[in-house]
Amino acid sequence: MLSQESTNRDPAALNLDVVVERFEEAWNQCNGILPDLTRFLPSEKTADFQEAAVELIRIDMERRIASGQPQRLNAYLDRFPWVSSAPHWLGELAFEEYRLRLSEGEEVESKEYSDTYEIDTSRWPVPRQSHVKTDAIRQWNESTFNILKDESERIVRSVAGMPSVGDRFGDFQIVEKLGEGKFARVYLAQQG
Repeated sequence: MLSQESTNRDPAALNLDVVVERFEEAWNQCNGILPDLTRFLPSEKTADFQEAAVELIRIDMERRIASGQPQRLNAYLDRFPWVSSAPHWLGELAFEEYRLRLSEGEEVESKEYSDTYEIDTSRWPVPRQSHVKTDAIRQWNESTFNILKDESERIVRSVAGMPSVGDRFGDFQIVEKLGEGKFARVYLAQQG
């Protein structure tokens, strides 16, 4: 049932709301078979066709990423070639894909979009945090590698310096090796 607020809107806006609701519901009930957004669009002759198509593409992009079956913007442009010649819609969809890719932790730069689609991305947010994360991980990896390298060298030196049967260790003569584990060796020794 539609709310009182929905019924007081412009009929074209109400139509878009209904289109979006139906598409969202199809996604909610898809059980692995992804809904085809073209089945939910109004006629191309209606005034709100382009707006409805762009909104359903946005939803489809987001839902596909969430379901592990992402689809890139170029695939949508193949299905809806008019978007390429509509800079406003192209910019909105390119930004949506950029935003979704960033939210998934992908390293992506707005320059990729300005170069590919010839759109202005100068006001898009710059993902500084991903570079900070990458630098921090790189530093952590280098630091950890150095610590492990130093520790393994120390262990090799200490194992190489362990006494053998026949050696003297302090006031003791090592007579026999009784056993050995991961962290120690046990010897029989005679004092004197």
